[in-house]
Amino acid sequence: MLWRGCSHPAALCCKPLHPPTGLLRWLTRFSVAEQVERPRAIWRHLAVEVARVERRARVIMARIGSLAPKHGGRIILLPELLL
Repeated sequence: MLWRGCSHPAALCCKPLHPPTGLLRWLTRFSVAEQVERPRAIWRHLAVEVARVERRARVIMARIGSLAPKHGGRIILLPELLL
């Protein structure tokens, strides 16, 4: 069960104990050798990837923005739409 995106209300005021799951999934696409040998290239690639996801989110919101009034002004998006 999630509450405002958190699995427990205490998560709103406590620092996370680990990086976000999406970041870990993305990082595991690279071998350990790649992570050790070319970390700067991987971080640059991460910046490009974050920009891509942001552009996609803006496109999705622009497309469904016209639906919001029909649904009481709210639209719920699942994170899977942004991948």
